[in-house]
Amino acid sequence: KKIALLATQYKNVKSGPGRFIQYLEDFRSDEFQIVFISDEIENADKTHLKVPKIKFLSKLPLYWVIKYFLFYKTVKKHRNQFSGVLCSGSLEALWFGGLSKNIPIWPMINDDKYISSNNDFADKIGRIGWIKMLPRRVYRYVEKRICEFSDVVVTNSDFTGSILRDGYNTSPYKIFKIYKAVDFSLFYNRSEKKTKEGKIKILFAKHDWQIGGLDIIIAALEDFKYSKNTIFTIVGISSKEFVVIKNLLKKHNFKGGFELYSILSSAQIAEMYVQSDIYVTMSRQEALGVSVLEAMASGLTVVTSNVGGLPEVTAQGKAAFMIPLQSEELRKTLEYIYENPEKAQEKREFAARHIKQFSTQRMFDRLEELFRKRTTSFKDK
Repeated sequence: KKIALLATQYKNVKSGPGRFIQYLEDFRSDEFQIVFISDEIENADKTHLKVPKIKFLSKLPLYWVIKYFLFYKTVKKHRNQFSGVLCSGSLEALWFGGLSKNIPIWPMINDDKYISSNNDFADKIGRIGWIKMLPRRVYRYVEKRICEFSDVVVTNSDFTGSILRDGYNTSPYKIFKIYKAVDFSLFYNRSEKKTKEGKIKILFAKHDWQIGGLDIIIAALEDFKYSKNTIFTIVGISSKEFVVIKNLLKKHNFKGGFELYSILSSAQIAEMYVQSDIYVTMSRQEALGVSVLEAMASGLTVVTSNVGGLPEVTAQGKAAFMIPLQSEELRKTLEYIYENPEKAQEKREFAARHIKQFSTQRMFDRLEELFRKRTTSFKDK
């Protein structure tokens, strides 16, 4: 049985959902075969279908509506060969309402940015404002309607499942959880870490630095006792924002060394983890936290905020130092880690055991379970 997988990120991977698509290239099953469908596929074959791209329209704000229509047309053209359609994001299922009567549609909801658009989150951090907030209200309505006509909604955590139930009134029987995985062959744990000149290396790796709370981290480093013995590495920042970040570091008088990198490949990011000692994220919004999983798999001491799905990922703080969104609290925690390395070691040892449930094989098993259960039940309707 063939399953269509719609992938907006295939070649140009920028986030956890994109790496999820890459991992699925290794999915093997005697019963099911995944067919990747994307406008980033260069060479089409039996398991890869290329979606046409209208380049001269691709810069338009609403091009995503056209783009997902082209995804829909590609699936519809080959619909007789598919037993199900898995969408790597929710809005990819935009045009599939009519087709959902003939083929089970399974959108994946990887975060709560649209569900939470009804609260004052954007205004609190002064980041989005109403001009950008209004489209999110529209996306929220669309996402809710997609959840209504879909056979199953795939979530990446219990947290995401709970907000779906509360925010969209989605039936618990319609929610299927699949944890995003970590490729342990890529993100490996090197027990002894050596940074240049014996300094401690703190890493931040998020493609949205404001959501990731980089400003809180930099503020915490202002009066950090051990700043001169620290190298702060920041990954995922747009080159256009390098000046903004440098000004923040200057404003808070960070006395240590720092390194700035834009978006890197999975292999490059994996090397960054290996070269680092402590991973910090003060996420204001996080449905799961793939970067936290990768950091734990790489043997780093992890410090996170206590929002969204992070308590779930860190085993309620047993696998990481989990703290409120406060710069002063973060500064104290970092100093505690520096002064109590044995406590940090305890967290790392627990994390090494805890992380095993996020293996690619376990993700593949859950995916096959979804395919088997839902293709069968859909036929029985």
